Amino acid sequence: MKYLVSLQGLGKPSDFGPYEAAEASRVWELYAAGTLKEIYLMTDQLGAVIVLECTDRAEADHIIRSLPMVQAGLFDSDHHVSWPLVGDD
Repeated sequence: MKYLVSLQGLGKPSDFGPYEAAEASRVWELYAAGTLKEIYLMTDQLGAVIVLECTDRAEADHIIRSLPMVQAGLFDSDHHVSWPLVGDD
């Protein structure tokens, strides 16, 4: 099941610098494992949108809590279950 996760930044841009390398490493691990499908940085505010492929909400929560910037309290998250729109043929 796909989960759409919106991360809203809680700090100022300079707060994030010390965590950038660890965050990039963890994101790459999740991408290589096939769990993190897509990630988009917001241009109008400090934040990101992530698409995860997980078995359930608990797994999605666990993955988001594993991100160094989330662990540092720099992001608040909002999760949404999503599925593709299928039209009538």
